[in-house]
Amino acid sequence: MLLPIYLVSWARPKIPFRERNAGLYAAVLGGNGMISNGWPSIDQWLGSFESMFENNQGVISVSCSQWSLPNNSQDETDSIKDAIHQVAKSSGVDARFILSIVMQESQGCVRVQTTDNGVINPGLMQSHEGSGS
Repeated sequence: MLLPIYLVSWARPKIPFRERNAGLYAAVLGGNGMISNGWPSIDQWLGSFESMFENNQGVISVSCSQWSLPNNSQDETDSIKDAIHQVAKSSGVDARFILSIVMQESQGCVRVQTTDNGVINPGLMQSHEGSGS
């Protein structure tokens, strides 16, 4: 598997995790997050944050174009990587999980627009009622 990004769907997955195409960018999983519902255990995730980040470079490099905005510079993308390392270290949250949220919410676009459907969600992780991006 290239990347542990899981988009939640309430329908049970039709293809068991082990039989899914290793080239998938994301897997749609349902249920309650339990291994018995087809979710992968952490030891089935991509081995390292570095590999995971590298595998997402292609997506990150064009992520802003979906909103007709200039794409990230390499310096901006490098800053995302550095920030994830810093936050993972200070918070104890696995850097792979942080990157997964970034990829789900903004695909790494540093210019992602704040969503506001009654609640303001800014930034790379679209922080619920966040105060900055």
